[in-house]
Amino acid sequence: MSFLLSLLTLTTVIILSILLFFVLSKLMWLEKATNSLLNREGQPKGTPAIRASDVDPYFYGLSDEVLWKSLSGSPDPSIGELELSEIRPRFAMALDKMITRLVKEAPSSQSTTINVTRNALDITNVRGKIRIWIPPHHAEALTKLGSSLKVNAEEVDQTEAVQTLQNIVYALYSEVALEWDQESFSTMSQALIVQPTSHSQNAD
Repeated sequence: MSFLLSLLTLTTVIILSILLFFVLSKLMWLEKATNSLLNREGQPKGTPAIRASDVDPYFYGLSDEVLWKSLSGSPDPSIGELELSEIRPRFAMALDKMITRLVKEAPSSQSTTINVTRNALDITNVRGKIRIWIPPHHAEALTKLGSSLKVNAEEVDQTEAVQTLQNIVYALYSEVALEWDQESFSTMSQALIVQPTSHSQNAD
C-alpha cells in the first residue's frame, strides 16, 4: 500500500514538474517573442512603429508579411506548429477587422490609385496591436469593392456584392489555413454591404 502511495506521489510530482516547466517555457518564449517583434526590421518607410506597451504578445513575435508567410506554409524557423495553431484563431479575428477597414475606408472614387501600403494595417485587439499583412491583389480587390459600394450604392447588385466579398474572404482564409465561419462572414457582409431596405418592402 505504501509502495502504491509513494508511486502515486512520485507520478504527481513528475506531472506537476512538467506542467511548471511548460508554463515557464511559455513565459520565456513570450518575452523573447515580444522583444523580437520590437526589434524586427522591414516595416515600410514612413510607417510608425507600434509602441512596446501596445504590442499584442500573443503572436509570438510574428508580424506583418512574416506572420502571413508563417501561416501560409513558410513558417519562421523560430516558430512551431503548436504556436501557429494558437495564433490562427487570433489572426482570424484581426484579419476580419482588416477586411472591414479596407472596404469601409476605400476611396469614394474608383479612379483613385490604390496605395500598396494599404495591404498592411495596424489592427487593435483586446491584448494589443498587431500589424496584419495580406497579398496586394486581395487588398486591391477589397478596396475596389468598397469604392464601388460608395460610388454606386443604390445600383450595386447586393447578391453579387456579397458573393464577391465571400470569394475574397474565402481565398484569404484558405491561404492561411483558417477555418471558415459562415456566421462571422454573414455578420461582416451585413455590416459592409447595404441590404434591401425595409421601406422598399413597406411601399408594396
